[in-house]
Amino acid sequence: RHIALELGKAGCKVVVNYASSDAAAKEVCDEIAAMEGGGQGFPMKADMGDRDQVRTMIENVVEEVGPVNVLVNNAGITKDMLTMMMTKEDFTDVIDINLNGVFWASQAAFQGSMMGQKMGRIINVASIVGQIGNPGQANYAAAKGGVIGMTRAMAKEFGARNICVNAVCPGFIESDM
Repeated sequence: RHIALELGKAGCKVVVNYASSDAAAKEVCDEIAAMEGGGQGFPMKADMGDRDQVRTMIENVVEEVGPVNVLVNNAGITKDMLTMMMTKEDFTDVIDINLNGVFWASQAAFQGSMMGQKMGRIINVASIVGQIGNPGQANYAAAKGGVIGMTRAMAKEFGARNICVNAVCPGFIESDM
């Protein structure tokens, strides 16, 4: 939410992705429209763990809003549980959204806009937990550690086309999650 509002304040066209809460996404878009700075907000629904939904969302963004110049991958969930008690679903759900979603969105934005315009910025929100681990968060640590490694690989791949890929690794942040 805060990232979207800051981009809106800077005058950007901001696509606010949501998985389930369309009212919250629309509220953020309304706040962006009400700000000085000329930003616009566009709510779009997609489950970031579903490759087809992510690709369709990026295609819709390009068609309805314009080329993707900046992609901020910050969707994330937690399903904390000690490793010995973690279910397959708890592990894969977190990997699907927190790691695979970053890959699907980055790949789609690169192919759908950035590669052709030879310009773009991808910002992946990882976590300090991906660097140091945390008890009860093997799934989350694996996903966020994977984002860090994937960011390094993509930076090397996409850099030749003037596309900068970075990760930020914040600590604990008060949020809905």
